[in-house]
Amino acid sequence: MSFRYVLLDFDGTLTAPEHVTDAFLAEYRAEFLAGVGEGHAALYDRTLAAVRAASPQLGWTLDSYEACPIAADPYILASAVATRVLASIDQGDALRALPNDLYARLYTKHRAPFRPEVPDALAALHATGATLAVVSNASTGKIEARLDELLGDTALRRAIGVIGGARKFSVREATTTTPARAAFEALPDTTPRATWGALGRPTWLRRGAFFDALAAVWGADADAPAATIFCGDIWELDLVLPAALGCAVHLVERAAPLATHDEERHAAATTPDAGFSRDLWGLVERVRA
Repeated sequence: MSFRYVLLDFDGTLTAPEHVTDAFLAEYRAEFLAGVGEGHAALYDRTLAAVRAASPQLGWTLDSYEACPIAADPYILASAVATRVLASIDQGDALRALPNDLYARLYTKHRAPFRPEVPDALAALHATGATLAVVSNASTGKIEARLDELLGDTALRRAIGVIGGARKFSVREATTTTPARAAFEALPDTTPRATWGALGRPTWLRRGAFFDALAAVWGADADAPAATIFCGDIWELDLVLPAALGCAVHLVERAAPLATHDEERHAAATTPDAGFSRDLWGLVERVRA
């Protein structure tokens, strides 16, 4: 298959959060307890342990929809724990903005380094002639700044588009009218029960904001989904929708302490036009082939 579009997630796909996970979670805990009171430390620790143990069957829930495993990355995990603790204490309503405020500040402070192969892998993908773009929940400005820092003012950097704020977790209707919209409209709300597997829960498919982000890359190209491969590190969040739309997908594995779940590998192994690898060279091999 010849791919005309190679799309990649950012956090966990181009970056390696395992190098900052422990420091991020430790400082998040300290700052959170400074805001709510040290007397809630035991509650926080119990909640963290319970949430980690329940993932991936327990999903990160936003607006009543489970978006992905609750311990898929340190940012999701910390936010989920903090939200649960706030729901259990008296001043929870007054401090409801605290989880996101901490995330925004500590995400920048504890910057995950790029995976070591990223510059060479991106160069290899660019050499195939495919359109390259990053499609991520992270903000466009933050991603562009990181890529500028890594690649400088080069032809490779200028060739990489960035679509930030994708809100892949948002289950709502799409708003962009493109030829690919028909494929989105044909999707059921969730994956069928027969595919739930070890997760024991459905995966929500109609993530309209994510579709809109994909459509921003595809434009009026009616054949774009079939000519696209999407690479991400969280199966539910990054890959299920593109796969349902007819894209090829590629799971790049996360390392400990929040490593890829066996359920994610099984999904990648049993989904048509899907694959997985420990690093981005597996993606490069598929695109070159």
